[in-house]
Amino acid sequence: MLVTLILYDPPKAHVYFSPTLDQQKTCSDCEETLIDGDLFIRCDVTHPQDIGEIQIINGYFVHFFAPDDLPQMPKNVVFVIDRSGSMEGEKMKQTREALMTILSELHEDDYFGLVTFDDIIELWRPFLSKATPENVTEAKGFVKTIKARDTVITEYMKSLFCSKLLILY
Repeated sequence: MLVTLILYDPPKAHVYFSPTLDQQKTCSDCEETLIDGDLFIRCDVTHPQDIGEIQIINGYFVHFFAPDDLPQMPKNVVFVIDRSGSMEGEKMKQTREALMTILSELHEDDYFGLVTFDDIIELWRPFLSKATPENVTEAKGFVKTIKARDTVITEYMKSLFCSKLLILY
């Protein structure tokens, strides 16, 4: 074994790298006793169980803090989603993924709504809906259809910059 964990005394650990002479000569192109390869040491820290909930998705994380003895309270939540052209690509994908996760976390005594906007405002429903499994499933279907769009303002700005400027005095 090349690596040995000799001493583990939190918060420290002593790791010893001790290859044999034959293992050191495995580099055929090396003139001296050099090792061909990489050494990876992966470690983590112990996480206390009472620090809240951590969610990690695609390299992004969110950390929720709430006291354990706090009773669940019904919520009224309106999600407002920008679908303008600036949300094209990865931003919109991350927004949809986050919404899908958050919708799954709603409790049945919560009420929610979805609003999308660019140069037009669109409501999923014109009222808040109870977070029943059926409504959440339907809302997730709506979320899947949200796409970034060019707005009239964007098109107007493009045409403005492409046209000749006429100045009148």
